[in-house]
Amino acid sequence: MFRRFLPLMALLVAACDPCTGVGSCVAPQLRYEGVLTRKFGYPAGGPAEAVTVKFVRTGGVQLESDTLVATSDAKGRFLIEGRATREGQVIGDLVIMPPGPIEPIRERGLQLATTRAPGEVLRLREREIPYPYFSYSVALHFRATGQPAAGVEAVFRRTGGIRLNSDTLRLTADPRGFLLIRPTTLEHGIVTGELTVYPPPPYKPIVLPDLRLRTAVTEHADSVIRVGIGSRLPYMVQFLWADTDEGVEGLEIEFVRTGGVPISPATYRAVTDRFGSVAIEPAPLASGQVVGDLHVRPPAPGRAFTVPGLRLSTVEDDRPRIYLRFWKVESEEGGADG
Repeated sequence: MFRRFLPLMALLVAACDPCTGVGSCVAPQLRYEGVLTRKFGYPAGGPAEAVTVKFVRTGGVQLESDTLVATSDAKGRFLIEGRATREGQVIGDLVIMPPGPIEPIRERGLQLATTRAPGEVLRLREREIPYPYFSYSVALHFRATGQPAAGVEAVFRRTGGIRLNSDTLRLTADPRGFLLIRPTTLEHGIVTGELTVYPPPPYKPIVLPDLRLRTAVTEHADSVIRVGIGSRLPYMVQFLWADTDEGVEGLEIEFVRTGGVPISPATYRAVTDRFGSVAIEPAPLASGQVVGDLHVRPPAPGRAFTVPGLRLSTVEDDRPRIYLRFWKVESEEGGADG
C-alpha cells in the first residue's frame, strides 16, 4: 500500500517546487529592474536616460561581483543583475549617478532577494532624480498693437556647446505668444544657437543669433526673452492749462492721417489722463513716417485747436514711449502754444 502512494507523493512535492522540471532552475541570481524619471524639467516625470546605476553589496548573500553596474535606457529603465553564491537576501547600496555637476544619489541598506526562476525579474520602485533641462521661453508680440503673436512659427538651430538629442527644434507660439525652448540633452552646460522667427507677411523673418542657453538641474522658473514683431509709433504728448500749468484732464485728441505710411485706425482717438498726458500710438502698417493733423478738444472752458502736419516716425524696437512735446491750452481767445 505504501509503495502505491510513493509516485503520488513525489508528484505533489514536485508541484510545490518552483524549479520543477529538467533545466527549469538556474543558479541563484539577483535580477532587479528599476525606472528613473526626471524630478524637474519639461516634461516633469519624463524618462531619465543614460544614467549610470550601481548596486554595491555591503552584506548578506555573497555575489560573484560586489558591484553591479547598469545604465538607464531611453525609457529610463535599468537592469541590475548578477550571480549569487546561494539563495537569500543581499544587502547593499544603490548609487545613482546623474550627469555632473549633480551629486550622486546613494540609497543605503537595500535588501534584495535572489531568485532561481529562469527569466524572473523583480521590481524596484520608481525613482525621481534631478536631470539637466532647459527652461527658456520667447514671448512674441506685435509691436503695433501689443497683442501676442499666437501661432507664429520659429526654428532653433544648435551652433555649438553641449550636445542635444536633436540639433534643430521647430516651435510654434502658444495662445499667449510664447515659444517654449525645450531641447533635450544628456549633459549639463551651455548650448549656443540661433533662433529664427517667421511672422506672417508683410513682416520679415527675425533672427536672434548667438543665443546662449544654460541647463538647469533644480526647480527653475523660465528665463523669458521678449521679441517684438514689426514697427510701432510710441509717442506721447501733454497738454497744460496756460494759466496754471496744470495738466488738462479729459482732453480729447484726434490724429487724422494726411500722408506717409498707412496706419490703423486712419483716425486715432484718445483722452488725456490727470496729468494731461496722452499717447499717440496708432498701428503703422509699414515702416517709415506718418503725417497727420492733431485735433485738440479740451473740456470747458478750454479752446479747441488743431496742430497741422504732425510727423511721426516708426521705430523697430520696444523702447519706452517717447515724449514728443507739450502744448498749453488757453481758456480764452489767444490760441495755444507749446
